[in-house]
Amino acid sequence: MSDLALSEVTPISRRSTPEITPQSAGRILIIDDEAEIRESLETLLHLEGYTVVVAGTGREGLAQIGQRTFDVVLLDLALPDKNGMDVLSRFRLLHAQQPVIMITAYGRGERGPRHAVRRY
Repeated sequence: MSDLALSEVTPISRRSTPEITPQSAGRILIIDDEAEIRESLETLLHLEGYTVVVAGTGREGLAQIGQRTFDVVLLDLALPDKNGMDVLSRFRLLHAQQPVIMITAYGRGERGPRHAVRRY
């Protein structure tokens, strides 16, 4: 065996988690009605150094977009109060160049993402 003591071995991490960073990697808005998805995305993005704001409805998301700027918006396709594509249309009126990534838990089918994109 090796002469190294266990205390001398440094574990190697595949991913570096930022310590407290003076500046954020960027500001991201997550709009999703499913709390588990919102919280999972928020945790992962926060660990990567992003400032994350969450909203559970389209109305809340539109209010956030009206209050501050974001580097990117993650927008659920199916929200309880508004269709995600309708929210996207409103975003485009307020901030035409706002990057938006559409997300959904829907699979294929009539209400799936391809149907919505064709409609838009």
